[in-house]
Amino acid sequence: MEHIGLDEQHRSYSPGNPAVADELTRLANVPGDQYQMLRCGQCGLEYCEPFVAPGEQSYQLVYKTLSLYPGERWEFKFVPGQLSKQDTIGEIGCGSGEFLKICRSAGIPAMGVDFSKDAIDSCIASGLDAKLMDVSGESSAFVAANRRTAIVAFQVLEHLANPTSLFALASEWSAPGASLWVAIPSNRRPSRIFHERDFLDQPPHHMTRWTEDSLKIVGERNGWKLARLLYEPMTLMTRLWWIATRTRTYKAFAATRFHKARSLEMALRTMIYPWALLRSLTMGESMSGQTMMVQYAKA
Repeated sequence: MEHIGLDEQHRSYSPGNPAVADELTRLANVPGDQYQMLRCGQCGLEYCEPFVAPGEQSYQLVYKTLSLYPGERWEFKFVPGQLSKQDTIGEIGCGSGEFLKICRSAGIPAMGVDFSKDAIDSCIASGLDAKLMDVSGESSAFVAANRRTAIVAFQVLEHLANPTSLFALASEWSAPGASLWVAIPSNRRPSRIFHERDFLDQPPHHMTRWTEDSLKIVGERNGWKLARLLYEPMTLMTRLWWIATRTRTYKAFAATRFHKARSLEMALRTMIYPWALLRSLTMGESMSGQTMMVQYAKA
């Protein structure tokens, strides 16, 4: 599989700021300044070698440069609809607290943990219940004393150098019969379908790429049974846009000086859409939104 150079990755993380890119490479301390992606022949899990994740200082630099804490996600809207005010939520990797705010608005008690002091400070400033804790480290006393009926971890698992630590924390923090919701980048997202480089879906930002089999296995080995796997929906127009803009005709146009003329670009896409619709029908459900999510049941 692909070899990924840190210099190129870090330049992508900090466009126009070579000093930040150099500092990220220094902090990484990865032999040869590159990763290689490997695939498990049993479950299809893709993982990097060396399996070394960035530290908190690196993440703080990247997140400040790219503003990666989202205000909206599909899973932020979906999961609260599966819960009730009688539930109590524990969020692993709460970031700046957007999901915690949604829970608060819905009247669902929720507490979050994150390894970033900046993120936790932001949560506390918003009046949210959040505590500083490294998912991969030892849990704090408050975890066992605050058992939750549902644990969520959105876009966290793929960052961890020790993925089983997430399931261990979820087990300790959850009540008997609890559910665990884990959202990760989808193996059906367009960039993977079209085999395109996505620097945020590669190490050192993402250490792993998950499949249904790998998610089932890691759950079972850590006391969680896979109940269902969900894919973020994609609208028809979004599917057509992705397919049309990946055609040779569109790419040839994009390489010309006319590609910034919005009216011409829209006219060309409209002409390609009938073919894109036929192509979409042959693809079936092989392409969906950016996220897939597993609901686990505590074994």
